[in-house]
Amino acid sequence: MNICFFGVGGVGGYYGTLLSKYFNKTGKGNTYFVARGKHKDAIIEKGLLLKKEGGKEEILIKPHFCTDTVNDLPVCDIVVVSVKGYDLENVTKDIDKITDENSIILPLLNGSDIYDRMRQHLKNGIFYPPVCI
Repeated sequence: MNICFFGVGGVGGYYGTLLSKYFNKTGKGNTYFVARGKHKDAIIEKGLLLKKEGGKEEILIKPHFCTDTVNDLPVCDIVVVSVKGYDLENVTKDIDKITDENSIILPLLNGSDIYDRMRQHLKNGIFYPPVCI
């Protein structure tokens, strides 16, 4: 299973870290992170550190692959979208490059208009309405 996290901040980073930990342990899939700039460089160099329980538990992972362009990614089974609203249109256009008719697209964004804003640019995949309204 290939799962892409498009946006690896607080939300995408949290879920991406937990899933990467599981996949790294079980070998049942791969996580792909799409991040930008220094954040991307730091993930590639050092991994991503998640501090839970007020810092009592730390999880350090490296995704299968981290990039700033979808051109480097395979078709993904699930694409988790957790970018800022102002990046949504460009990101949604890129998602079609890494999805097919069976891919699940799961937006984790605030906003009641996310479905409409994304749907107009998506040709592929099974698209779920936002889960963080």
